[in-house]
Amino acid sequence: PGAEFHLRNFVSVGKGAKATVVEEFIGDPADRSIPSYWTNAVTEVFVDDGAVADHYKIQRESKTAYHFQTLEAHVGADAVFSNHSVAVGSALGRNDIRGKLTGEGGEAICNGLYLLKDQQLFDTHLFMDHAVPECKSHELYKGILSDKARAVFCGRILVQKGAQQTDAIQNNKNLLLSRGAKVNTLPQLEIYADDVKCTHGATVGELDATALYYLQTRGIDPKQGHAMLTFAFANEVMDEVNCKPVKAHIEALVHDWLDKVS
Repeated sequence: PGAEFHLRNFVSVGKGAKATVVEEFIGDPADRSIPSYWTNAVTEVFVDDGAVADHYKIQRESKTAYHFQTLEAHVGADAVFSNHSVAVGSALGRNDIRGKLTGEGGEAICNGLYLLKDQQLFDTHLFMDHAVPECKSHELYKGILSDKARAVFCGRILVQKGAQQTDAIQNNKNLLLSRGAKVNTLPQLEIYADDVKCTHGATVGELDATALYYLQTRGIDPKQGHAMLTFAFANEVMDEVNCKPVKAHIEALVHDWLDKVS
C-alpha cells in the first residue's frame, strides 16, 4: 500500500460576494506501477445571503488510486451554489455531495460527468435538503462507460414540511459503450409539502445505430462518428460550466478519453 492523503477545505462566501473554487486531483493514469494510495477529502462550503459560489472538481487520479470526497454546502437566502464535477481517474472512487437550502430564494446547481473504462468503479451519492420555501435545485449527472466499468448513482431530494413552492429537478443519464459495462441508478424524491414542482428520472442506453448510420452516409467514418455522438452526449454537462479556462480543460480531457475508447 502507498500513501494516504486526508484533506479538509473550508470555503466561506460572505453576503453578496462571489467566489470560484477549483479542486483538481491529479495522478498518472497510464502508470500502473505506482503503488495504490488513498485520497480522502472533505470540502465544506457556506454561501451567505445573496452570495454566489461556483465550485469545480476534476478527478483524474492514477488508475491504482482510491478516491473519496465529501462535499457539503449550506446555501443562504437568494444565494446560488453550483458544483460541477468530472471524474476520469482512480480504480475506485466516490463523491458524496450534500446540499442544504437554508434561506428562501436559494438555489443549488449540481452537475457531474464520469468517464469510466477498464474495470473502474465510481459512485455518486447526492442528498439535497430543501428546508425552507421558494428554493430551487437542479441536478444533472451523466456517465459514459466502456469495457467492464461500473457506476452507481444514488440521488435523493428531500422537501421538508413547509418548504412550499420548491422547484427541484434531478436527472441521471448513462451511455454504455460496451456490453460489459454496468450502471445502477436510483433517483429519489421525498416530499412533505403539497405546492411543489419536482421531477426525477434516469436512463441507461447505448449509442443510436440510426444516428451512426446517418453520419456515415455523410462521409464520416465510424470511429469519428462514434466520438462525435459520445462527445455530444457529454456536452450537455460541459455547457453548464461558466468558467472558460475550466471548460476548455474539461473538453480536452473528454476528447483525450474518447480517443482511447472510440
